[in-house]
Amino acid sequence: MARPIPVPPSRAIRRASILVCIALVAALSESTPSQATTPSWSFSVAPTHPTLATEGRIFAAMAAEPDGHSVVLYGGDFSNVSALYGDTWTDDGNGWVPRCGTPVPGADAPCGPGTRVGHGLASTDDGVILFGGLVNGDFDSGNGSVVGDTWRWNGSSWTQLCADGTCGPAGRFMTTLAGNGPKAVLYGGAIPSQGVTGADTWVWDGSTWTQTCGDPLPTPCGPGPRAAASMAWDGSHFVMFGGIHDVNGAVAPPNDSTWVFDGTTWSEACGTDISEPCGPPARELSTMADAHTTTSGPAALLAAGGDLFTGSDPQTFYRDAWAWNGTTWNAVTAPWSAAPLSVPANGDPPDQTQPIIQVMAPRRATCEVESFGSSPANSATQLRGTTYLAGIDAFATGRSTGCAPVAATAPPTPEAVATPEPPGWLVFAKFLVFARVVAFWHFVRFAKVIVTHRTHAAPRHRR
Repeated sequence: MARPIPVPPSRAIRRASILVCIALVAALSESTPSQATTPSWSFSVAPTHPTLATEGRIFAAMAAEPDGHSVVLYGGDFSNVSALYGDTWTDDGNGWVPRCGTPVPGADAPCGPGTRVGHGLASTDDGVILFGGLVNGDFDSGNGSVVGDTWRWNGSSWTQLCADGTCGPAGRFMTTLAGNGPKAVLYGGAIPSQGVTGADTWVWDGSTWTQTCGDPLPTPCGPGPRAAASMAWDGSHFVMFGGIHDVNGAVAPPNDSTWVFDGTTWSEACGTDISEPCGPPARELSTMADAHTTTSGPAALLAAGGDLFTGSDPQTFYRDAWAWNGTTWNAVTAPWSAAPLSVPANGDPPDQTQPIIQVMAPRRATCEVESFGSSPANSATQLRGTTYLAGIDAFATGRSTGCAPVAATAPPTPEAVATPEPPGWLVFAKFLVFARVVAFWHFVRFAKVIVTHRTHAAPRHRR
């Protein structure tokens, strides 16, 4: 009777090695977050209204309208010529439109919030929320009043939702504000009435501000005192970068840490204070916007900012861009990319084409981020305004193609946070168990092969 030809031992060993390698690849794939991709970014220069082109500004704010197509720009300051802005502009992708408070005839009626700098804007399902800032004055002179009122832009007009002193958060400026779904999150800011930089978190639910952590509550917020930071919704949670710990004259460097907020708790993602540098240099007054995309997972875009309030000499303006993919930062080449600009503490930046300060907001329905940048001109007696569009993946030639409609987003609650990836040690342990099972199985097969091979090779005696 014919006997099966035994598998040579070397072939069995090769099979075992291949299976172990497959197990290792599978384990490593499991440990790599699917969202941690580096999307491909494209940029273009978009039309800028002639008035805005000559009225660049600092300490302005910008946010997306809930329709996903339009963005709103409000207020700002250009202290060199005492130009204080209380104007509203919108852009739906077809160019900036003056709405109120502008010098343009037909759009020159006062806007409700008045002239304002250092305020926050956030997009919610019910409209664009404005909070706080310095009104009827400018930042350099210290004139004016710091307020804590809340306003809503409904697409055509402003309505005050609560007056200064009645909203909950104390009056402040250079606060950090971002929205998602029906809610908005506010963090910190300079609070002159208390002589402190805020370290508190407040959540707006559409009608009321509720504090979640920070003084006077017993639970501190992880990021600590912080003003002039930037924040955006990245598709899974709110992400905040940078800022400064003290704006009351003390010399303190800006921050380079990244924190994420799930609606209840802050967690530090990276920073030199935990020996995990993020990538972007420490800065304040940067701008950040969520970047809606159909193919690359969570994302946000960060730009501009610098070391501007720490008493350092020279001061630094960063002319760069960084993309956040949900776990890490990656440098992005943008039209304004250039080496950092150093300016004497009491001097003016030289004229240039690259913006030194920006505000940005997403246009989610078209997978775009719109930025309004300001660059010094005419020996720093003027700020020139330029509009940029940035996009991920589907973006091409200044407009995106094939971008899916904006899906309803969940409010910022712990349930909205993506399931955390298993820690590395757990993945490695799974691999070891699987590898041992595979190795044992092949050892048993190998032993059988050896026995069969020897039996087959043994000489037979004829009877």
